Amino acid sequence: MLTIPWLALCLLSFASGRTLQDGAPTAQELVDQGWRLLPVYDGVPRSFLRAQERRRVGAGVHVFEAALALEPEHLRALWSAGHAHTLLAEDRRNRGEAEAARWHDDQALRFLTRSLELDASDPWSAYARGVVHANLGDPAGALDDLDLAVENAERRIAAAGDEGSDAWLRFKALEWRPEILMRAGRFGEARETLRTFHDEFSSNEWPLYIALAECNGRARELAAMRANYHEILSRAEFRSDPQAYALAGYVEGLLGDRVAATRLLQKSLEHELEPGLYSRLWLWILATDEARPEAEADLRAFLENPPASVGEWDAALGRFVLGEGTPEAFLARARTEEQRRKAEGEALDELLCEASYYAGQRLEAAGEPEAALATYGAALEPLPRAWKWEAAFARARYAALAERLGRAARAFPTDGVTGWHVPGAEHPQKELARSPRAGDLAFVRGVNARGQATFEARVVLAE
Repeated sequence: MLTIPWLALCLLSFASGRTLQDGAPTAQELVDQGWRLLPVYDGVPRSFLRAQERRRVGAGVHVFEAALALEPEHLRALWSAGHAHTLLAEDRRNRGEAEAARWHDDQALRFLTRSLELDASDPWSAYARGVVHANLGDPAGALDDLDLAVENAERRIAAAGDEGSDAWLRFKALEWRPEILMRAGRFGEARETLRTFHDEFSSNEWPLYIALAECNGRARELAAMRANYHEILSRAEFRSDPQAYALAGYVEGLLGDRVAATRLLQKSLEHELEPGLYSRLWLWILATDEARPEAEADLRAFLENPPASVGEWDAALGRFVLGEGTPEAFLARARTEEQRRKAEGEALDELLCEASYYAGQRLEAAGEPEAALATYGAALEPLPRAWKWEAAFARARYAALAERLGRAARAFPTDGVTGWHVPGAEHPQKELARSPRAGDLAFVRGVNARGQATFEARVVLAE
């Protein structure tokens, strides 16, 4: 029977071509090779691991466990095993496999807790365990660990006199904190934490007001959310920003002011740098009766010759909204597309939430309120990632229909403090008085498929 270290050596052969004749590896060699099995972030956000990545991460877990069989108190092996299980848990959770995700979370918690028992000053294990606690629905445990991660990172930074990767970890722990507070329903604390975070890391107020708007939206304080967006538009530097107008118009629509929504969404189209679908869809949905014909004509013209940035799914969505196909066929297409994206490891974009809202709208317009109510409800079922914009529209229509039909409005898992993400929140890097050097935080900006701003914080590894 193979011992664990020899099993690991076989896995190393899979990972790097090493053969049994090369001799038994050390624990550190196993850890180094295990990390070569884990996926490298390529700049494209994904909710799922691809099939080959999932197999390799699973192999990495075995390699890290083999290292621990050689050295049970090897700190990096403990942290690495916890990290690999967290990757697998996230993948399973996003695929709707709750039991498998919980098992991987529990394994991650076991490895990371042991790591902290051996070295309570390690910021990386504290941060990783905080993420696991958050995924397990334990905000108190998550906050304790994130605070420990920040404290440990600051202590190491002060001792080394050089920020390095510990600065990145501190940034991520501080960034996570308001999210955990919001999940716990502690919105007042979340707002104060957001202000402190953005004072340190942002060079302008746009990301702060976007983040505060998200917090107010999740707290169902829509009037405060409206004020956040209008504060942005009051600044001269943002008065030509199409996204700011679109977001402000969206909230006016949620508050029932179709006149203001129409005006702001029209402004968004006037300032857009590249024609986009969603501002046109929202305008068509929220426009006043007087503005509706022009909004529909603009949407039809856009879909006749869409720009290259508009993907096949978005174009199909636009055509469906305008009457092409049946709700049943469109929902079936959404399920097929979502399964395809899962299989290819692409970022899940909550297509069923989006499709259910627009299908419900078609059913309601066709005089089928019962079917529309059920379909709006489907848009509010558990979502594996962020809550889509359309979920808020679906919630409003669901409540109105339930009241009209004399039904008690049911509660949904997306109620309360879970899942509202405002896309496009950007954290610009504070300008440095010198050129970037190794160890500095760099903010890499990009644009996703919908033309929304994205960012990622990285540590500069070389001059």
